[in-house]
Amino acid sequence: MGEIAEKLLKMKTQVEQAQSKQDRLEGQRDTLMAELSTKHDVKTIASAEKKLAALTTSIDQEQKTLEDGLAKLQTDYTWEGENESGRVQNQD
Repeated sequence: MGEIAEKLLKMKTQVEQAQSKQDRLEGQRDTLMAELSTKHDVKTIASAEKKLAALTTSIDQEQKTLEDGLAKLQTDYTWEGENESGRVQNQD
């Protein structure tokens, strides 16, 4: 009978540990969802993914605009310390 009691006690401990872990994970999820709601005005994971995709697209567009502008500046102007080919001149 002692062996069965030990197995039941071990199973009870495992269930309690699993419940504790589940409670922690649910708390973390709730905290993250609250942060998404307050900081990013989204209520669900699906809406967060949608917003992330839109923000990523916007960032990519802004980066392309900046890169295009920089390329235009580099072709339109010779910067101090560079020659016509865009190479830095020796300052010796």
